[in-house]
Amino acid sequence: MNSMRLWIWVFIIASAILAIGGWSSLSPLRTMPSPTIAQAKVACPKCKKLNVRTAKVCAFCKAKLPVVATPPKANYPAVTRLTKVKGSDSQPSWGPDGRIAFTSTREDGYEIFVMDANGGNVKRLATPAHGDYMPSWTPDGKILFISYPFTNLHIFIMDADGSNQKQLSANSVTHLNAVAGPDGRIAFGADIDRKSDIYIMKADGYKDRTEATRVAFHDAPDIQPTWCPGGKIAFTSERDGTYGDQQIFVVNADGTTVTRLTKGPGWNNEPNWGPDGRILFTSYRDGQAEIYIMNGDGSNQKRLTDNKANDLGACWGPNGMIAFYSMRDDTEGDIYTMKAPAK
Repeated sequence: MNSMRLWIWVFIIASAILAIGGWSSLSPLRTMPSPTIAQAKVACPKCKKLNVRTAKVCAFCKAKLPVVATPPKANYPAVTRLTKVKGSDSQPSWGPDGRIAFTSTREDGYEIFVMDANGGNVKRLATPAHGDYMPSWTPDGKILFISYPFTNLHIFIMDADGSNQKQLSANSVTHLNAVAGPDGRIAFGADIDRKSDIYIMKADGYKDRTEATRVAFHDAPDIQPTWCPGGKIAFTSERDGTYGDQQIFVVNADGTTVTRLTKGPGWNNEPNWGPDGRILFTSYRDGQAEIYIMNGDGSNQKRLTDNKANDLGACWGPNGMIAFYSMRDDTEGDIYTMKAPAK
C-alpha cells in the first residue's frame, strides 16, 4: 500500500507537469517534483471526507458542510514579472549571490537556468537529455537539483556556473527534492523505506541506507522539506487527516516533536522558511493556489497574492523579497517577484 501511494504521488506530479508544460516535453517517466493544481476542499465534520469547497452537503454521508467564507479584498504586494518566453518557467530558488535559479522548458525539455534578480542575464546551466528540476541553492553558492539519469529521480549538485555536476544519492531510490541546511547537511524526500519520508544526509551525499537519517516518517507521504535558520525542518504531509489532505508540519532535525502548523479547508503545501523565521507556503483554501505567509509556529497566516490563476512555489530572497511562479499572464507559467510585508 505504501509503495502504491508513492507511485500515486508520482502520477499526480506528472499530471501537473503536463498541465503547465504540455505532452511534447515530457516522457512518461520524466516526472517533475512539483505541486499539483487542485481545487480547495472542505472536510465533512461527520465522516471527515473531503468535498469540493462550494458544496453545501457532503457527497458521501449527506451531512451539512460548514460554509467556507471568501476572504475580503485586501492590499496585496505589487508583483513584478521577470520572465516572458515560450515555455514553462517555474520552481525559483534565490541564491546567496542574488541570482535566481529556476526550471524552464524554454529550450529543450526541463532544464536549470539562472538569471539576475531583475530577470536579465539568463543562462542555462544543465543541458541533459533526461530532464533536471527543483534547483535549490546551498549556503556556499552551489546548486542542488533533481535529475533523471537512470531509472529513478536523483539528487545532484553543481557549481553556480553549471560545472562539476555530481550525483549525491543512492541509485536504487526515488528522490523528490533536496534542500541544504545552515550547517551544510541536506534534507530530502525519498522512498528509501518504500514510501516517501524526510531524510538528512551529509553534504557529500549518501551511498546506502546507513548514511541517511530518517527524521519524519508516517504511513502517509512526507515531502517538501525546508530548513529553519535554527535547524528545524518544515515539511508537507498527509498525516493527521483524510488521505489527499496536504498540510504543513515541523519537526526537530533529530526527528523529535512533530507539530502541525496548518489545517484546511484546502491543501497547504510548499513551505519555504525565511531568514526572519517566517514561512512562505502555497494554499488552496480560497479556491485556487495562492501564496501565503505565517510565523514559524503557524500563527498569523496572511494571504499575499490575489489572482484567478495559480500562484505557487514561493521562495525567500534578499531584503525580504519573494520569488514565485504563476500562470496569471501565461498558462505555461512565469517567474514573478514581490516584497514581503513587514513582520
